[in-house]
Amino acid sequence: MTPEADFLHALPDAGIPVRDKESVFGTGQRICEALASGKSTDEAAALGVSEQQWSQDQARKAVSIAAQTMCRDGGN
Repeated sequence: MTPEADFLHALPDAGIPVRDKESVFGTGQRICEALASGKSTDEAAALGVSEQQWSQDQARKAVSIAAQTMCRDGGN
């Protein structure tokens, strides 16, 4: 699978809803960009809260999943 597919498939397993794959993929990309630019986990998680209506806990998990799956160099 691609890193993006890994991200999308890992979310439901972590209890994070995927309502629209393209939208969630875009949020994942923006999370990676935020991490790469030095933003904190909470700042990156805010994207999931605002864009996907995830809870703060879900958004933090999504940041961790994105860093492990689709962000180059783990988001660094």
